[in-house]
Amino acid sequence: MKESGRRNERGGGVGVFIGILAVLIVVGIGVYLWSDPARTKMNTAFREMSEWTPENIAKDPINYLNFCEEETNKALDKLKASEISIAQRRGKLAGMKDDAAKKITVGKKALRELKESYRKAEADDSFPVTWHTKSLDKTACRKQIVSLHEEVAGQKMLLGKIDTGVARLDLQQQRVLDQRSKAKAQLTEIQTNREMLKVQEISDDITNQLVDMKGVLQATIATADESSGVATLDDLTASAETSIDEEKFSDIMSEK
Repeated sequence: MKESGRRNERGGGVGVFIGILAVLIVVGIGVYLWSDPARTKMNTAFREMSEWTPENIAKDPINYLNFCEEETNKALDKLKASEISIAQRRGKLAGMKDDAAKKITVGKKALRELKESYRKAEADDSFPVTWHTKSLDKTACRKQIVSLHEEVAGQKMLLGKIDTGVARLDLQQQRVLDQRSKAKAQLTEIQTNREMLKVQEISDDITNQLVDMKGVLQATIATADESSGVATLDDLTASAETSIDEEKFSDIMSEK
């Protein structure tokens, strides 16, 4: 009977404790929901615990260094991926540039030949003309001349866009390399500060150094996350105009 009584007392004590805890939780939630000042204080406290403010850095410098090290390594991984992406895009642009240059060479030669055929046929009144196994009357020949001219002009424009894209890629690559260098330097600084903290208590100088890390880290992460801003291959595709503009046709024919 005595043992049973003790179990009942212990059970009753646990029940009382749980009941009190439940009341405190309900009261706490009620205070948070219905008291603006209390809610503001709670939110501020939570934010200070979850963010690395100068005060929190001073309180827990080792874990702050661990955080910086982890984020810096993540940024380095992203920067490496950016380097690979830049190299791939540069390779694609190089291929497009070679292709455009070949099309310009072939197009200019074909245009020159067709213009000569058109002039001769117009002078002799001998349309249609035969061009690359095609029989072209006067209207078809004029359309073909304009179309070829526009295609060549489009490829020339494409070359200019490609050169601009390559220049932007080179600039982005340099930024990535700069940030990689800064990230590696920060890893060294993290190790140095970690060792310093082992031999001396945190001082204002060390606190300031640790706080300054945040700015470098943010810049590194920003560079790692941003896109290169280079136009896609579809964006660089030029369209050709096939309708005949009489004034434009005259200008084309006057070119040598």
